[in-house]
Amino acid sequence: MTPTPQNPELISALADGQLAGEDLVSALALCEADGQARANWSAYHLIGDVLRSPGLAPQASDAAFVMRLRARLAQ
Repeated sequence: MTPTPQNPELISALADGQLAGEDLVSALALCEADGQARANWSAYHLIGDVLRSPGLAPQASDAAFVMRLRARLAQ
């Protein structure tokens, strides 16, 4: 696979534990160098976690709590 930020399949395969050898090295280097690749990796892990355990899905009340916390911290 070609390690570019436009290649989300590489990062998806990394999150799924499907890479080895040079592909694994390339994906890790991409994550180290590119913030969007790291964000994609994190998102793919969250998606996988939620698919395996729906109780891990963020709840609306969680979002409201975070917004209130941010507002208080800004004060």
